[in-house]
Amino acid sequence: MSDFRALLHSLAKRPAMYVGKCSVRAVSDYLNGYCHALGDVGHVETPLDGWVRWVESRFLISHPAWHWTRILLHVYGSDRAAIEALPQLHEEFLAQRAVLGVKGIEGEHRRRLIAKHGQDCYEPPATNTTRDD
Repeated sequence: MSDFRALLHSLAKRPAMYVGKCSVRAVSDYLNGYCHALGDVGHVETPLDGWVRWVESRFLISHPAWHWTRILLHVYGSDRAAIEALPQLHEEFLAQRAVLGVKGIEGEHRRRLIAKHGQDCYEPPATNTTRDD
C-alpha cells in the first residue's frame, strides 16, 4: 500500500509526467490499470476497492452519469485541484475502509444518501466544472 501512496503523491505533483496531461480522468484510467495489474499478480485486495462508493458517500453524489472523477471535478472545480486532493482523500478512504470494510462502506453510502436526499441516488442539478487539458 505504501507504493500506491507514493504513486498518488507523485501523480498529484506531476500528473502529465504519468498520463501526458493534467486530467483526473486520465489519472483514473492509469490508477485502474495499476490496480488491474495488482490483481493479475495475485493481490486479492487493491488500493481502490470500495473507492467509488466512498467518494459518492463522502460528497453525497451518486448517479450513473457521475463517475467519481466527475464528482471530484464538481467539488474541486478543476482537474488540477481534484488531482492534488487525491492523496489526502485516499488516506481518508483507507482509514474508513480499515474500520468499516468495503461492505461497510456500501452500507454507509446508502445510509448517508438516504438521510441527506431521501433516496440512494442523487445528482446535483447543475455543475460548473472546468477541464485543465
